[in-house]
Amino acid sequence: MIRHSYEVIETQLCDGDIDAVVVRINNTGDSGAAAADRYRHVIDHNLHREPVGCLIQWKDAACDVYVADQNTNNITVVFNAARAKVNLRIW
Repeated sequence: MIRHSYEVIETQLCDGDIDAVVVRINNTGDSGAAAADRYRHVIDHNLHREPVGCLIQWKDAACDVYVADQNTNNITVVFNAARAKVNLRIW
């Protein structure tokens, strides 16, 4: 599994006191990587529970996000485009 560059922008409370984290992914992947790991990212969300959802808040290129796996410590997301910057809200 490839761990790409990402940074946690903020952790905040939202409606119903559900904690959330906003994550910026600086590069969704390189088209030269192995096909299985090309656009796959493992994000440590530190919510201490399985996330309820994932929302794209901002992106600088056309791409979609698919959740491949999730647990109480991290979420694995897969993008369908290379070299995009994306902000995700995970709650």
